[in-house]
Amino acid sequence: MDKEKKKGKEVKADREEKKNRGGEESRKEKTDKEENGKRIVGKVFIGFVVITVLLTFFSKSLYSYRLPVVTVTSPKQGKLDFSVEGAAKISYAQSTPYYPEMDGKIK
Repeated sequence: MDKEKKKGKEVKADREEKKNRGGEESRKEKTDKEENGKRIVGKVFIGFVVITVLLTFFSKSLYSYRLPVVTVTSPKQGKLDFSVEGAAKISYAQSTPYYPEMDGKIK
């Protein structure tokens, strides 16, 4: 009978040990998942910062590239001369003939 009690106690101890191990393993899995999640969030954040910095740099470059170049000189005595020359043939997009109903002179 003594042997049976010892075996029963050993079986219970084994079960408790397995439960404890299972708890430890699940805790390890949880911490691994948390660490992986933290790593992913960290990588996403770093990627966001890098993209933001690059876009900021390129937006300033593009803005300065598109600015017009202006030449400034000191004022001088004289007059301003602005003239535009060109040749063109003008035609109407649509024309409608109009004839009065009565003859006569228009004053």
